[in-house]
Amino acid sequence: MNTAATAAPTAAQVAAASWVERTGTKTFVGHNARGASVSIGPAANGAVFTPGELLQLALAACAGMSSDQRLAIALGPEFKATIKAIPTKSETAERYDAFHEVMEIDLSGLDEEKKARTLKFAQQSIDNNCTIGNTVAAGAAISAVEFAPPA
Repeated sequence: MNTAATAAPTAAQVAAASWVERTGTKTFVGHNARGASVSIGPAANGAVFTPGELLQLALAACAGMSSDQRLAIALGPEFKATIKAIPTKSETAERYDAFHEVMEIDLSGLDEEKKARTLKFAQQSIDNNCTIGNTVAAGAAISAVEFAPPA
């Protein structure tokens, strides 16, 4: 893990951060400041997301959100899409080595030129605007966990 030294977060960064609260053995509920929540735990617990699944969802949703406007211009605002981020898990370490993203989308109503242009601009939008993909690709530093008393 890239645990390079990182600067301490500002008060504004702390206030905007998402967090998890322990609910049981290896189970948590994740929260954000806007009131959303998600159940997190091991796959054996059933209707929860694993941390790896949340990373996959973050990558897929980021690609979708980043390309949404470009695709809506070509396909209309009500277009349907399913995006998958398929991981390749390392055989020797506790990590993913790669992700393969697939966007299932009906482009049959576009001629070949418009289809090529739409896909080019959609990919450029993902490359330029997907914070999650850009962060993973850059190998962001992760600080060592700071253990602190409850606030």
